[in-house]
Amino acid sequence: MWPDQTRRAAVRLVGLLLLAGTLTGCGKTAMEYLTESRTAPSIAEEERLLTLAVRKDPDLAEARLRRAWVYALQKKMDEALADYDALHQKALDDHARALSKLSEKERLVPQVRRRILSVQRRDVAIIERWRGRALELNSRYAEAIRSYTSALEHSPATIELYAERASAYFKFGRYPEAMEDYQTILDRHIGRTGDTGSERRGEWRLRRAYAAVCAGRWTAAAEDFQTALTLLRSGDTKTSAFIGLYLVACRIGNKTDADRELLARAQATYRRYADAERPHTWAYLALWHLADLINEDEFVAKSRARNKRLTARRMARAQYYIGARHLVNGANKNAGVSFQACVGAGEPSMFEYHLSKVEVERLRVGGKTAEEYVALAMKESDRAKRIILLTRALGANPNHVQARRSRGIIFSLAGDYKRAIDDFTRLLAVAGTPADRAAALRYRAFAHAASGDHETAVGDYGDALEADPKLWQAHEGLAGSLCALRRYDEAAAEYATLMEERKLTALGPFWRLEHAFALTCAGKWEPAAADFRALVATDESPIIHANLYLVEARLGKKADAAKRLKAYVAKSRPADWQHAAARFVAGELDAKVFLKLSEHSEKPVQQLRTSRAHYYIGAVHLAAGKKDLARAAFAESVQLGRAAGRESWEFRMALAELARQIDWR
Repeated sequence: MWPDQTRRAAVRLVGLLLLAGTLTGCGKTAMEYLTESRTAPSIAEEERLLTLAVRKDPDLAEARLRRAWVYALQKKMDEALADYDALHQKALDDHARALSKLSEKERLVPQVRRRILSVQRRDVAIIERWRGRALELNSRYAEAIRSYTSALEHSPATIELYAERASAYFKFGRYPEAMEDYQTILDRHIGRTGDTGSERRGEWRLRRAYAAVCAGRWTAAAEDFQTALTLLRSGDTKTSAFIGLYLVACRIGNKTDADRELLARAQATYRRYADAERPHTWAYLALWHLADLINEDEFVAKSRARNKRLTARRMARAQYYIGARHLVNGANKNAGVSFQACVGAGEPSMFEYHLSKVEVERLRVGGKTAEEYVALAMKESDRAKRIILLTRALGANPNHVQARRSRGIIFSLAGDYKRAIDDFTRLLAVAGTPADRAAALRYRAFAHAASGDHETAVGDYGDALEADPKLWQAHEGLAGSLCALRRYDEAAAEYATLMEERKLTALGPFWRLEHAFALTCAGKWEPAAADFRALVATDESPIIHANLYLVEARLGKKADAAKRLKAYVAKSRPADWQHAAARFVAGELDAKVFLKLSEHSEKPVQQLRTSRAHYYIGAVHLAAGKKDLARAAFAESVQLGRAAGRESWEFRMALAELARQIDWR
């Protein structure tokens, strides 16, 4: 213990040091640093102050959230994402901490648990929303879409999130998805009335119209532009909607009538505003140029403003409308030059930038939209021509999901696995939602498996199921690849999951049979027998009856099993190979006759059948205790199965038997 005088002196010294620190700024609280950051003279200073706030109090969420955004503004995305990750983890930890503080009685009250979960969901939605904005700001659109989707999962009632995700979809070239999100907003935004409500709906219809133009959905675009015209009040946006309607009408309707309406509107505004130093609305300049009331030089000259950045934006926008005029007049080459100029000078926040980019890509592949090429591809029966059309669709829009997926599937079916994998990898890059990601991974896994790379396939199937645990095709594919890797216990677990989750489907018996074979390969005789018993009650397949006998023989129930099999083959004698197999196992055919019945005019079919036949020959020998003969037959089954280039269950079971010879009784 210190003496009293020493203790009092130490307390006074600490107090003086704290006071001195406060006066020099070293002793500010996290909240004080946060408050000071709001009036920082530069973004670098704001980052410094927010960093001091976070150091003082790492749990001050507002300071970390604001710092993440400041990082994003400076293109420091690694630092920004680290902050968002820390915030996300804190939200989860806070939720767990709140639950741990509840008494046993409180934990049983649903309202209490819902209240705590509601707080967590709200916090995560806010974090994911800002994360999405930061990623979108830095042109990382696929990741932004995933963040917005996560935010919507936690806060589905926030309609502004749909608008933000639609913006990311649009910038990423996922135009149909952008349209769907805008439609969700329009469907939900039914309580707003008056000028403000109408203006908002008009703006969303206009944005959806632009997405429809980029997607090549002309009828939908025309309807949206027409509706936007009736809702909008602003001169600039209203004129933009009219111009959009005019350009679509030229594309799908009567250009003569569209030109007449354009000229009438252009002349009315020209008489009123042409002599002004600056027109009332910049969009009038575009209107007048399209109507040929001002030439390109006048259009560009009048687009200048005092603000340098505004001038640059207007110049870029002007190039789009100059290009659009060339396009409707059939001057595609000149149109391409103007559209390219807009893309080169513009920025992703401008609709005209994206409209120009789409037109450049369309002109590059023949002028049609991605949607039009996909529609033609779906009608085409010739595989090679279909690939050409889908390739042109991807030339018009490299992020077109249906085109990329369809071409990848065709490549897979054609055995061109390298190109299929490339397409599915690119599809994965544009996957915004967990379902999109799961589908892309599942398709890529299939291509890997078909090419023989089952290890990679297992990884992709696993990732697909992590994204969408109910994707049954991924469970099925994973089970198949696990079998190819001889991981039969794991494969059986996947088939069991399928049987449990898809009880009402017609595939149930098929998966039970696969489950039974996987268990047989794993040497799990009792559960395998249970599966075969369940199947023979509803299925008259001779192979099932034969395998039930062989498994029950392994369980020491050979006599009773033999009686049931003999009774079955006695009443069922069609002349096909499967019945021949059942008759051989029942002892009604000798091995030579069975092998003779396994012959086929096509060599691959004969190799496969003969491989399967040798498994049953080996299994019968093994049931009779003739191990050497069994070993020879199983070896022959494996050799022929490899030559056939295709794995049957009998091939796998023969391979499994050879691997466990030490356990043969």
